[in-house]
Parts: sequence; C-alpha cells; structure tokens
Amino acid sequence: MTPEEIKGRALARFAQLAPKKYGRGQQEHRGILTERKGLLNDMEEEVIDLWFYLQAFKIKLEEEERKRLDLG
Repeated sequence: MTPEEIKGRALARFAQLAPKKYGRGQQEHRGILTERKGLLNDMEEEVIDLWFYLQAFKIKLEEEERKRLDLG
C-alpha cells in the first residue's frame, strides 16, 4: 500500500465516522464546542482514555503474536 493509499483510507474512514460521532457528542453535551467550560480538561481525559485503549490493544496483539509463535 502506498502512502497516498494509506492517507486515502484513513481520511475516508474519518469522513465515515466523524459526523456521527460529532452528532452524538452534540446530543450528549449540547451547546457550542468552543464555548464549553472545561474543554482543556475534557481533552486531557480523552487523551488518557486513548492511552489505555492503545495499551490494551498492544497487549492483545502481543498475546496473539505469542500464541501464533507457539502454534507455529
């Protein structure tokens, strides 16, 4: 896969998911995003969530690789 293909797939996936995610956030939180109080703190919390999602996925991939090597 070329860098352009990777970019295209990533952007297409974003375009597919982002509007729905934004809409759900608007329903949940209401109001205008730039006027939200605590926006910076909310962003910190989202980054922390992302960190734990990343670590869990990394562990899962490592476990799957170990199993694959044991079976191979």
